Amino acid sequence: ETLAPQCVNAYACGLKNMYFRSDETFYADLGAALEKTRSREIRWTGNRQQLARALARAKARHPRLRRAYERVAAWSPRFRAFLKRHLAVR
Repeated sequence: ETLAPQCVNAYACGLKNMYFRSDETFYADLGAALEKTRSREIRWTGNRQQLARALARAKARHPRLRRAYERVAAWSPRFRAFLKRHLAVR
C-alpha cells in the first residue's frame, strides 16, 4: 500500500536485494504501481500541492519555460508573492 523511499531507490532495501533482484514481474508491478501513484500526485487540476508538483515537473522538463518563469519572478516581486501565496510554489 505505501512505499518507503528504500523500496524505490536502487540497492537501498536489503529484502528487495536478497529476494527480488531477478524478479521481472515484481519490478513490472512496482513500476505500474508507481506510475499510477505519480499520476495522482502530479496533476494540473487538484489541490495546491499537486499543481505545485506539476509546475515543478514542467520547469524541470522545459528549460525555456523555467528561464521565462525565473525572469518574470525576478522582474516582478508581486507576481512571485502571488504564486507563493496561492500555489505554494517557490
